[in-house]
Parts: sequence; structure tokens; C-alpha cells
Amino acid sequence: MNLLRYFSSIFVWFLLCWGTGLAQPASDPNFSERLSKVAPEFEWLSTDDVRDEAQDIWKKYKKELGYWAIRISEMHGLASALKEAHLPASLMYVPVAFAFSGDVLPLDLDRNGAWKQYAPVAAKYGLKISPWIDQRLDPELSARAAVRQLDEVWSEFTPSSLALLAFLSSPAQVRQAQYRSCDAKSCRSVLELMDSATLRVYHRFLALIYLYSYHRELLPAAALS
Repeated sequence: MNLLRYFSSIFVWFLLCWGTGLAQPASDPNFSERLSKVAPEFEWLSTDDVRDEAQDIWKKYKKELGYWAIRISEMHGLASALKEAHLPASLMYVPVAFAFSGDVLPLDLDRNGAWKQYAPVAAKYGLKISPWIDQRLDPELSARAAVRQLDEVWSEFTPSSLALLAFLSSPAQVRQAQYRSCDAKSCRSVLELMDSATLRVYHRFLALIYLYSYHRELLPAAALS
């Protein structure tokens, strides 16, 4: 009887996964539609680019997805701070995108912490940086500073994709791309002019929105509670 119940549960799990499309990202026939549904604020150059990043994360970092989900859930004020600032809740995945981009981003010792903030930028938003202390390494304090920074770039740049690019790289880089672009308000033309490393982190962020939305079987119970 117990054996029958075991195989029945496996069969039900398979049906649920099959019915909701919980296949690897590369083989998800509804990837584009699902991505558009969960990331309506953002644009991307190619669905294939985002799908490739999602598949890459699936292969390299599948176990770490659960760890980061718990870390995010423990940042108790992050979700409410994003909501109060009228920012997309999905921005909580920015640190995860940075964490999974060590093979993409060039080594930059001036950036530190989960949000990869430069020291002058972090100090501008209230963090203490000295030879003895670096509050960019404090999860709670750095998250608050990051939300303040995000709020500022969201006030300057529209649409949301340009604001996020300004956070991932710098406002100056986005302004430069806008200047070089034939249409400064066109997100696509600006995306085409961004450096490849920033663009890959951006696409990995979008891939994470998809993975955390449609592959919740990867997450531990503690992250779902």
C-alpha cells in the first residue's frame, strides 16, 4: 500500500510538472509568453537571449536558487521598501543576478556587496565605508541603500528597462548610450549599445524572474512560507 502511494505521488508530480510546463527553460514552448506575463515592465533584445541565460542558470546554479530565495525572504524590509517606493517587486532578484554573473562581469574591486555598489554611490545613500567597516556587506543596510538608489534612477529614466540598466552599470553609461542612439527613448536601441557584460546581467535578471515564477519546485519550503 505504501509502495502504491509512493508511485502514485511520483505520477501526480510528473503530471503537475508536465501540465504546468516545468521543463528545462530551453524546452519550454511557452517561454516567451510566460516571460512577458511575469516581466511586463521590462523589454529585451531577443527572447532567445533570455532563454539561454535561464538555461545557463538552470545548469550551473540550480541548487543555489533555493539558497538565494531564503536569503531574499530573510531581508524582511526589502519587499515593503520596494512597494513603498512604487518599484517592481521583481527587483529583489537583482542581487541574485549579480551573484550568478561572476563568469560574466569583469573583476571590479571597487564594487562590493550583494548589490555591487561602488563606494561613493553607497556612501551617497547612507552607507558607511572605511578601512574598518563596509556596510555594503550588511544585507539589511545595503538593501535599504539599494532601494534608495533604485528609486532615484527610476525617477530619472523611463522606461523601467533603462532605469535598471542605469543601476546595473551606471547612469552615465545609459546617458551615453542614449546620446549615441538614434532614439533616446527607445529601450531597444539603448540595449543594443550597452556593453555585453551589463546586457548579460540584465538578461539573467529577466531569466531569474521566469525561473522563480515557473519553477517553484526548485525552492525550499522555507522560501515559500
